[in-house]
Amino acid sequence: MKTIHNFSFTRSINTKVLYPKNLYELKKNIKKKFSIIGNLRSYGDTAFGRYNHISLLNFKKIINFNKKKKIIEVEAGLLLSNLLKYTLRHNLVLPCMPGCKYVTIGGMIANNISGKLIKKNKIEYFIKSLKLINDKGKIIECSKNKNKKLFDLTIGGKGRTGPIISAVINLRKINSDKFLERNVNFNN
Repeated sequence: MKTIHNFSFTRSINTKVLYPKNLYELKKNIKKKFSIIGNLRSYGDTAFGRYNHISLLNFKKIINFNKKKKIIEVEAGLLLSNLLKYTLRHNLVLPCMPGCKYVTIGGMIANNISGKLIKKNKIEYFIKSLKLINDKGKIIECSKNKNKKLFDLTIGGKGRTGPIISAVINLRKINSDKFLERNVNFNN
């Protein structure tokens, strides 16, 4: 048993947390009742369930990267901070990001996070495709063109369609990872 806390540390539960190391272990464990968790950085209590918790933090690989097309495929347990360490070296960034860099990519998708953009202010606009495992242990690939209904239900679906195991994400070019800041003071 392990004590896990919500993002704001206002609630905690004692639960069994499983950390599968590969797809075989994940498939074996989703045959039971479960709740998927990443790094427990979701607002509110969205990661808390009544059953065993399965963390995908071991699913943290960068699977494929195409700098020219500005596309990256990553496993769902990869932390945003680690994605940024990799993409910023190539002057590329995920256009829509939450305020916390310690969230998992799968959690960002399952919660359809919003960022600081004025237009296209949800992660859904930058997900090209994703893979998830259904309740029978089958890996399903979906996108806006393939298994569209499942794709739409998964983004923002809080994990109800099955664990997200990877995603292909569109990146955006930036000139630099540095900011030029100017302070303007007002008297009133």
